[in-house]
Amino acid sequence: MKPFVIAEFASCHMGSLDKALEGIKVAHSAGAQAFKVQYWSSPERMRARRHTAPGTYEQGSVPAEWHATLKRECHDRGLLYSASVFLPEDVATLNPHVDFWKVSSFEA
Repeated sequence: MKPFVIAEFASCHMGSLDKALEGIKVAHSAGAQAFKVQYWSSPERMRARRHTAPGTYEQGSVPAEWHATLKRECHDRGLLYSASVFLPEDVATLNPHVDFWKVSSFEA
């Protein structure tokens, strides 16, 4: 059986959509079958759930408005698009955009 390779981009965009799009290009050229990011709508709720310090979750989430663009770029390159979601209310935001869900290891 051939392995299914997911390029885990996570929160490596550093606030730049261009960096995320470049990540998709790299994933494709490396032979991945899917590209995955992380999304949470509320840094405050993430900190409260995980008992972390302020600043921990302020910049890592892929902004909601990027997901349609990232999915389109993935599909244009033959990749599936996925995300880990952490807050229950965020499922509805991402559902139209992801091809499959990845449950965060921390949440499992």
